[in-house]
Amino acid sequence: ATVSVPDPSTLAVLIAALSLFYIAGMYLNDAFDHRIDKEQRAERPIPSGEITAARVYGLGFIMMAAGEALLAAPVLWRPDYAWETVLGGGVVLGALIVYYDYRHKRDPLSPVAMALCRAMIYLTESESQGIALFEAWACDVPTLVWDREHWDWKGRKFDSSSAPYLVDQCGLRFPNSGDFSSHLDSFIESLDSFAPRDYILKNFTQVHGAKTYLALFSDAPLRARQ
Repeated sequence: ATVSVPDPSTLAVLIAALSLFYIAGMYLNDAFDHRIDKEQRAERPIPSGEITAARVYGLGFIMMAAGEALLAAPVLWRPDYAWETVLGGGVVLGALIVYYDYRHKRDPLSPVAMALCRAMIYLTESESQGIALFEAWACDVPTLVWDREHWDWKGRKFDSSSAPYLVDQCGLRFPNSGDFSSHLDSFIESLDSFAPRDYILKNFTQVHGAKTYLALFSDAPLRARQ
């Protein structure tokens, strides 16, 4: 199947819109969790008094609304743009984000909200653990990851990865921002071939982790003698 990649202007607007949805989700997550954080993580911005929960709610929903508005923007230069469908998808995405943020600490089925997302585009310069990616993969959501394979600090370049555990079974990665369009095309065409949840179940369950820990613990005396 041939997949049409949007023109650069439309692609830039869609990336900006989805980024606003993502950041809005992080804000709303903190806002919905502020009572729990007050007891368990008092150093967080809302419990510590740096900002009020009401303001964070407001900022989160404003960014989500701005993201929804941006989704319709390409109609200004593309008469054939299916803005009704895209806006409908934005409403569904926003609803899933709000539901997950609101219920994820209380509802064991809340990860289903993430699983309803078809795929995830992950843009970050570096990552130490990749917990967000693991959550997506566990919900069988494949990922397209921008992985520069290094990060810069004070004029020095260090080898690094924004997705150290990403394998072909879970999605694709691209090293340069200019390669995004071509990799997005390949990613969309390959969506049905990915099986990220199978990868998680085989390698990163609690049982698998316990067995790995016990093996390391059992080998400790031998390593000490060496």
